[in-house]
Amino acid sequence: MKKWHKNEKGQYICDVCGKSFHKNGIGTHIWKTHTEEGKKHDPGIGFKEGKREIWNKGLTKESSLEVLKNSLGVSKSMKKRVKDGKWNNPGLLEKTREINSIRQSLKNSGGKTKWYKVDNIYVQGTWERDFAIKLNEFDIKWIRCNKEHILKYNNKRYTPDFFIPNIDVFIEIKGYWWKNDRVKMRYVIKQNFKIRGKLKIIRKKKFDKLINCINKDCFLEMIKRGCSSNGRAPE
Repeated sequence: MKKWHKNEKGQYICDVCGKSFHKNGIGTHIWKTHTEEGKKHDPGIGFKEGKREIWNKGLTKESSLEVLKNSLGVSKSMKKRVKDGKWNNPGLLEKTREINSIRQSLKNSGGKTKWYKVDNIYVQGTWERDFAIKLNEFDIKWIRCNKEHILKYNNKRYTPDFFIPNIDVFIEIKGYWWKNDRVKMRYVIKQNFKIRGKLKIIRKKKFDKLINCINKDCFLEMIKRGCSSNGRAPE
């Protein structure tokens, strides 16, 4: 029985060319590269110049019976899973958002988000940037909240995103709830009675409507209605 030599990574070394492979690849390499039979081997359908291609590349349900069968099979399987209650759209699950939030936090421990300049004022992230641009589009005066607008809760500090003076409203752009956002906003509202009714939490659905709004009065009315800020736990 042949005794294979290994490198420092534990991979098997080919005695002919010196290349390294895992256990399941060394035999195939030697046969295809260093034997006459392997060199003459025709990889057949699905391969091109020794590289595997996707078997259904360029095919459609209309042009290929196999693709049609595969599509019908997947459709039937998915309908059964939905009917049996065994399938949920992962994009709609709060748990998925929480997992994504944790992953983002691990990759971005400093909580850094790209900053943009709108009217020589820095805003954080594309959501704030687009909202500020929309305010400018309607010629609505706005202030990017700073240390003068700090609110305290549980011995911590929180600053809203925007303040709109002519309607006396604070704006918090909160497209999605991440991690403990709900709890945080609940404490902020309950422990800062002076801003109750003035702090409007703008989430994804409302944000999209505001950005696509073409009427200034309608835009301001939607902001004033905002989301719940009357002391109840945010939905």
